Amino acid sequence: VAPDANFFELGGHSLLAVSLLDTIEREMGTRLTLSVLAGHPTVSALARVLLDEGWEPERGSLIRMRTGGDGPPFVLLHAFEGHLFLYNELADRLSVHHPVFGCQAVGLDDSAPPLGSVEQMAAHYLALVDEQLGDGPIVLGAMCFGVSVGLEMARRRCSAGKPTHLMLIDSAWDQVASSHTPGPRRSFAVRLRSRALHEFTRGRSWMRETIRMVTGSPYARREARVRRHTAKAWYEYSPLPFDGRITMLCVRPKDPGARDWKAESLQLLAVGDFESIYVPGDHFTLLRAPDVGHLADAMIAAVNRPVITP
Repeated sequence: VAPDANFFELGGHSLLAVSLLDTIEREMGTRLTLSVLAGHPTVSALARVLLDEGWEPERGSLIRMRTGGDGPPFVLLHAFEGHLFLYNELADRLSVHHPVFGCQAVGLDDSAPPLGSVEQMAAHYLALVDEQLGDGPIVLGAMCFGVSVGLEMARRRCSAGKPTHLMLIDSAWDQVASSHTPGPRRSFAVRLRSRALHEFTRGRSWMRETIRMVTGSPYARREARVRRHTAKAWYEYSPLPFDGRITMLCVRPKDPGARDWKAESLQLLAVGDFESIYVPGDHFTLLRAPDVGHLADAMIAAVNRPVITP
């Protein structure tokens, strides 16, 4: 492995990251956080951190991922796993025109216990965003579980008169609601909870795999704990409409019978401005080259598009 080889480009993922950081702590006596690896993904970059005797790990949930241009800052919201690894390549491309921040889950760095609800997460992240970025316009980017947190953050920010543009990255999930379920908002909540149950099942499988791979690792235990809290928070959340902007970025048009949300599902919530954009790739390649370049271009173009008047 070359000194400038990128951990993630070599195929690194969260399970391997946990194993790597645990080995570094055991061999070098230095505890690094997952956010440090996200910002220093090469051997040489990690070596500089380890050789800096005055270095202190970055704590907290709002992480500056990349510096960038003078456009509205992007704030990328963690998915089910709680960390920001999946957004590394996207942040590189967005930072040409925009600074990029990320919200990682409370509890990953062991500075505090995980938060137990979407509302608590949204309030905590918004306090950090307001403190560091002020009341100006921001763009929230989310996929997977981050959709629920993004919806709540956007609703609260718009209610306070702060310009907020929510972008959902191939994140939708459509489950046919029960015929006795009243109202579109309730139907939306049923779909959201169905997805949460699916992720909870997936999370249990992930925890078993983690135990086999990194038994006794404090990093693995913290991430498994975050996943349990995330699944519970997702299941219990019911979204509300808000007068803001939603852009849904989807891969190729879905088959009408596919279990993915249709644009109409999100239009129930975006009473102000909604658009749906198709980009090349699939759900698993969307955040990796070359498809991530098309995604970033579409996100930047959507930010610059004039607001649609309802």
